[in-house]
Amino acid sequence: SFAANFPQPTGYVNDFAGMIEQEWKEKTEALIQEIEKQTTVEIAVVTVTSLEGLSKEEYAIQLAEQWGIGKADKDNGLLLLIAKQEREYRFEIGYGLEGTINDAKAGRIGRNVLVPYFKTGNYGEGVYRTIEEVGRLVGGDPETAAEYADEKKAIINDYTGLIVFVYF
Repeated sequence: SFAANFPQPTGYVNDFAGMIEQEWKEKTEALIQEIEKQTTVEIAVVTVTSLEGLSKEEYAIQLAEQWGIGKADKDNGLLLLIAKQEREYRFEIGYGLEGTINDAKAGRIGRNVLVPYFKTGNYGEGVYRTIEEVGRLVGGDPETAAEYADEKKAIINDYTGLIVFVYF
């Protein structure tokens, strides 16, 4: 498969598709910095207009590799990729984080937090609330950890933990 032509990162929140209001962008940047300070986890949010013919998985993996998201020695990066045209999203999670936030848990965050906001067109707040939930999980918040520990609830769509949202 061909390599997509990736833009260069501009910070933690890279809104190449112009979906996130400035206020939410700033709040999310500050939140990501705070999470990194407390946990060393590196988070990047990327919106793109189109996946350029790649699957969301291929695009996310190539982007994460090209940008080097996550500390190399810890492989603790997390990428949230949102494709506007395809109406798809994908969490790409470094191996170093899989004990804390696996695909099933990321999938639940996507379904419970991201998708409802996106369905109402509140992309900026949806991204912020999603990262907030990720932060609680990687930060070891006991209540959040307990909530996500019951994996039986999360069996639906567990095969990848990813869902395509149909309505923006």
